[in-house]
Amino acid sequence: MSNKEALLNEGDRIVTAYAEHADGPGWSNRPLYIIVRNQSGELREECLQPEEQGAEVAAFYDIAAVVNKEVVGAVRRKLWKQIKKAKKIDPARCSICERLLPQDGICDCEDTH
Repeated sequence: MSNKEALLNEGDRIVTAYAEHADGPGWSNRPLYIIVRNQSGELREECLQPEEQGAEVAAFYDIAAVVNKEVVGAVRRKLWKQIKKAKKIDPARCSICERLLPQDGICDCEDTH
């Protein structure tokens, strides 16, 4: 590893780490994001690039990325349902992709955004 050892200070605790693929035209990346809580309780986000992750992280990366995507989608759908219920709104189109909403009112557009 490069200087990433300095990402953790004495008393810091790793709260979670998540894999999230990043890509665009002609490029891709496999960063691992790490949420760290310091002794004062403050959170910060750090990032490890693929060459800094090591073999053990690399072995789990694709699984972690799929799980992260599915959990984020499930949380988004749950929170959206709560917002709609609290505000008693019934939009006919998704506020993200503007497609017509299915019967349950939950769009699956997180797969394309």
